[in-house]
Amino acid sequence: MPVGELVGRMKFPAEMPEWEGLSIEERYQRTLDMGRIRRELAPYFANDDRRFSGSLVLAVHSHERMVFERLSELGVAQLPSLYMDAASDVGFVTMQGQEVLVPLDGQHRAKAFQMAMDGYSDGAPSRPLKPSTGLARDTVAVILVRFEGNTPRYIFNKINRYARPTAKADKLITDDDDAVAVITRRLITDNVIPARLVNISTNILTAKAHEFTTLAALYEANKKLIAALDVPSTSRPEKMDERERGERLAELAAEWRRLLSGIGAWRKAVKDPGEGGDRGRASMRKKSILGRPVGQISLINGYALACMKDRDRADRDGLVAKLDRVDWGMGAPEWRGLLVKLNGKIMASKSASNNAGIIIAHRIGAKLTDRERDRALKFVHGTSKGHKLPSRVQLPA
Repeated sequence: MPVGELVGRMKFPAEMPEWEGLSIEERYQRTLDMGRIRRELAPYFANDDRRFSGSLVLAVHSHERMVFERLSELGVAQLPSLYMDAASDVGFVTMQGQEVLVPLDGQHRAKAFQMAMDGYSDGAPSRPLKPSTGLARDTVAVILVRFEGNTPRYIFNKINRYARPTAKADKLITDDDDAVAVITRRLITDNVIPARLVNISTNILTAKAHEFTTLAALYEANKKLIAALDVPSTSRPEKMDERERGERLAELAAEWRRLLSGIGAWRKAVKDPGEGGDRGRASMRKKSILGRPVGQISLINGYALACMKDRDRADRDGLVAKLDRVDWGMGAPEWRGLLVKLNGKIMASKSASNNAGIIIAHRIGAKLTDRERDRALKFVHGTSKGHKLPSRVQLPA
């Protein structure tokens, strides 16, 4: 297909009228990296005479009148038998004009085609790109798929499974093979954790972000919670079959309801998922480590470890009640060197959340091994000698 025709018939998923209404389980494309397109792809297609693009996979909307005519149906006479054998698979696609092409694979190249032909008209950088006059006449190979049901999502997922690694948030949105990712998305679509309060685009929350947490944080938390369930997974959590996924989903939903209702700061954060609650969530993020993804993961790490230490007899409601009595303030002394740096900035490493989880588990009553104790103290102080763990949380009699 000529690039000019492709660009003229094309729309991106985010431009389709139904896109905003799709749930996290229905979306089939990730966010465009406009910086990469401006810096690398569009200049290449506009300026390099040797430009080349592999095939693009395009879903065809409004395809009802699109026709494929096989060569074998056209009454072509006197073709050698070798050609006739393949004639049923070779032919011509005719579009009537109402078809819309939506990129499933190659959307960054498709957007670069558009920008190389038009120039930087949608937010020009300091060095605008001069539109290409010849690109529209180039021919690019396309694979057309009728837009039907969940086919676009399935194709996107399989094509990208072994492609260049995507950002973690993007992968969790589109990965249907990882059972924990599927369960995490279901907790959102089932409104156990309101969708508006989960940032699905990045792995961090800015100071003014209206969300409560991130998709990546929920995913990591769920892996820990699954390991702490009364009946742990019979295989790697990511590889659970459909039956076990359903069971774990119900159990995790119950755990999140226990945590979100039992921990005061979280209860307030999710009480009003709308704009009315945005200021409160931003305020919590400024004052409390429970407003930060690393703090949330740390709490879950500690809770899960405490549950696993006494799996058969753990009073989970009691553990949550103890968690609610911990001082989660950013300025609390016990977080210095553990989750908060001396300059007051948060420590977002996995080591920080793992060691914080050990200390949190101790605080709510878990009996640590000497190795766990020494590991956590060494992380905070550089050595375990001469240092003690903080006191345990006590519930009112």
